[in-house]
Amino acid sequence: MKNLKIITTSDCNNKCIFCIFRKIRKKRNKLTIPSAKLVMGQCKKKGFDRIFFTGGEPTLYPALEELIKYAHELKYGYILVGSNGLNFKNIEYCKKLIKYGKCEFAISIHSLDYMVNNYLVQNNEHFSSAIQGLLNLKKLEASITVRILVTRMNFKELLDLSLFLNKNKVKKIQFQFYCMAETRDKQERNLVVRVSEIEPYIEAAMTFCIKNNQEFNLLNFPFCFLKKYNRYNCDNLEFEEVSSFDGEEFCDCKEQIKNLKVKNKKCEDCPHNYICGGVWKYYIDLFGWDEFCQ
Repeated sequence: MKNLKIITTSDCNNKCIFCIFRKIRKKRNKLTIPSAKLVMGQCKKKGFDRIFFTGGEPTLYPALEELIKYAHELKYGYILVGSNGLNFKNIEYCKKLIKYGKCEFAISIHSLDYMVNNYLVQNNEHFSSAIQGLLNLKKLEASITVRILVTRMNFKELLDLSLFLNKNKVKKIQFQFYCMAETRDKQERNLVVRVSEIEPYIEAAMTFCIKNNQEFNLLNFPFCFLKKYNRYNCDNLEFEEVSSFDGEEFCDCKEQIKNLKVKNKKCEDCPHNYICGGVWKYYIDLFGWDEFCQ
């Protein structure tokens, strides 16, 4: 599989405490419609069949609908929009994005407690808008993945979130490990929770998903955590190539975060060493290696 990521814009209508992209992407996007279409066409000829529109917040990009239409014209087999879900509260806007054919959506909901959710994203409108967006997309029979970032503030409600999403027939849940570029910011640091604390709660959520045929996966979790669930780790996806285009140049997303992760000597003996990026450096700086590489 070959996967093309189009980074539509640097703009976002949330100010998430945990947003790592504000720190690793140093320049503002300058994506134009002609440059995006040129790259989409070139990559399709090279065998790319998956396209992911991301940001910033892609629904703030005025030409998103036009680019989705063009992706269908090029016959991309898989089209995904990764969003915070705010603008999907407008069902007419949702209809515009899906009228050209099948398109999947990944939206972020981090807690069923609106105060917790809105604090994490620093936007008091997010919870109500994202839930309405979820309901709108379901009404239109769109395929949805809900992304949950696991933090100190929400890790105990992972099962409740899974129950809620399963009840609302969400196609897939993605549990994301907390990513952080550095530990200087106290507000960010206060969101970190030890994996040993997370383990029983996330395992309960995953056990529920398996028993109830709810699709799920794990993102940014090292393979030496929750080993028996390694087949659900996103790093197992065998992409032949992943290219990200920001309007001016191609960038390697894995390369951008490479220096933010670290491995130790024991990693050399792990069968997943060739695909696992390691453990986030900030986490090892805070807590050490005791919970990993057992």
